[in-house]
Amino acid sequence: MAWRIIRARKSRFLNVISVVAIVGIGFGVMMLTIVLSVTGGFQESFRERILGLHPHLLVWPRDDQFTDYRVAMEQLKQDPRILGATPATYDEMMLAHGDHRAGAVIKGVDYGTIGEVLDIQTLTKEGRLEELDETPVLARDGPDIRITNLVQETSWTLVLWGDQQMAVYLDRTASPLPDEAHVTIVHAAPDLGAIDIAIRDAKNARASALKPGEASRPVILPAGTVGLDIGDKALGEDLELASGKTYIYVLKSGGIGELLQVATARPSPGEARVRLVDARSDTSVAVNVTASGTAVALGTTQTVPGRQPIIVLGSSLAERLDAAVGDRIAVSSSNRGLGDRGMAPMGMMPTSGRFRVAAIFQSGYHDYDNRFALVAFSAAARFLNTGDRAKWLEVRVDDVLHIDSRRQAVQDILQPYSLSTFSDDVQISHTRMDAVLKGEVSQFDIEPKPEHALGLLRNAAQVLTVMRTSMPHTFSRENNYSVLTWREVNEPLFQALKLQKLVLSIFFLIIIVVAAFNIVGTQIMMVHQKTREISILKALGSDRWRVRKVFLIQGFIVASLGTLSGLFFGLGACLVLDRIGYPLEPEVYLIDKLPVQIDLMEIGLVCVAALLLTFCATLYSAGRAARLMPVEGIRYIE
Repeated sequence: MAWRIIRARKSRFLNVISVVAIVGIGFGVMMLTIVLSVTGGFQESFRERILGLHPHLLVWPRDDQFTDYRVAMEQLKQDPRILGATPATYDEMMLAHGDHRAGAVIKGVDYGTIGEVLDIQTLTKEGRLEELDETPVLARDGPDIRITNLVQETSWTLVLWGDQQMAVYLDRTASPLPDEAHVTIVHAAPDLGAIDIAIRDAKNARASALKPGEASRPVILPAGTVGLDIGDKALGEDLELASGKTYIYVLKSGGIGELLQVATARPSPGEARVRLVDARSDTSVAVNVTASGTAVALGTTQTVPGRQPIIVLGSSLAERLDAAVGDRIAVSSSNRGLGDRGMAPMGMMPTSGRFRVAAIFQSGYHDYDNRFALVAFSAAARFLNTGDRAKWLEVRVDDVLHIDSRRQAVQDILQPYSLSTFSDDVQISHTRMDAVLKGEVSQFDIEPKPEHALGLLRNAAQVLTVMRTSMPHTFSRENNYSVLTWREVNEPLFQALKLQKLVLSIFFLIIIVVAAFNIVGTQIMMVHQKTREISILKALGSDRWRVRKVFLIQGFIVASLGTLSGLFFGLGACLVLDRIGYPLEPEVYLIDKLPVQIDLMEIGLVCVAALLLTFCATLYSAGRAARLMPVEGIRYIE
């Protein structure tokens, strides 16, 4: 009966209104499908492109002195939920190539660990990223040892140790402060195995489980005579450290050490420095060492040619600079270090240097491609003379959607709250409370023996005040790190996308509501036209629910036809847009083509919403038809 009402030929006017209602619902569903797919595509596209050059988590130290970042990295990698961690620097600088100038964000990355966090290899448009690795390459051919990949303005120490083994270490060229000295301990004694080395009378100057071939971090010590302890035994000789000097202490087989002074003057541009130290037990075997084609004798320091540090540009940034792979870029920064680059009178000038373009990347996110450039982590520290210090740690986790729980895991690893700490906090709180109850704290006046309830309440209020003011500072972990998620870093962008999606969805949902009420108007007119038929049905025994059901089904059929047609044309339009790849202006929309991401859950909610709104709207007209009395229609029968 409902279908016959819809396709009745006698009521052409009502059929036209039904068609209009179907078109209205279809148009609303079609536009909602397109809007949700496009806005969802924008969100997904931004997330993919942001995560292409942005980590899942940022671990940021509170004091901006992240010198122990290596320890934090090792702690994080013990958790299987942490897939990788890498240090990074982040500085705004000015780039110049010929007559072109552009401001950019220079990000220092560690090539050895960056692949664990960011897949930058897939974003490379031209060139090679391998030159971001500034570690010298050692090659051995019999008695000949060749050292290549030496970067200019760097100083290295090559140590031959053990059974014809070798290792290379970067020298610290920053000048210590007066009355201080820097010491790096190199373990070149395989007969001692892994050892603990401590420097007497120096707080926190200890290297734990140092293995043969490894070097400790540079330790800052007071100038003068210091002693070393290996395990629980003292080293036979003391170290004489001069003020303002940098040293390398090479521990050889048999517990014999050699203290070597490092030249703090940085090599000239275009040159690198290599020192050769022989710590072998059998020194009768002859070796020939060449660094960048220059021979280096045992026990000497040699200046050799060095290659320029490299820089990787974003695609849009390279276009602004008119730079290609192989070009030289001038980089300058207003940030000046306190080392040899920042001494007066040159300290009044900006820090500047030259880099060679080795690669160009394209993330598809215009803001990154237009502003970002990558350099080696060591090159960034050397350029600004900041020493071995990271700006933050970038962390990749196994589940980017449950990022909040992964952030909590990182905080628990780096800032644990142990049972012993809790016990200490309980003791501190007990001591404070006991002092207040004994009247030893002047700002709290406790009645020892209150005589009435008001005194008890007064004492209780002051005790609660003590607990409220002291416990938040006592029962809490040390807040040494801030952990930010990728959502928090890019929150304004994603909030704007959510707001846009919400506003457009409400706008096109109103079209569906209007079309639903159009169905109501159609049914009211139809009830008035079909008064006699409804009266005859009720006179023959039809109840109210049966009559109401006819009009509810009729409204549902109209809504279903509109929903299905809108869904068909909406999904078809989305597929066409996705296949064609409608181009966009990246300067305006941040991406180069219109993204489409069809979410079946959202499309299903649109269909349910359209049917539900129509059902709610037709309840009134169907109820009006059901309440019609038979006598009101029979009187019109001729």
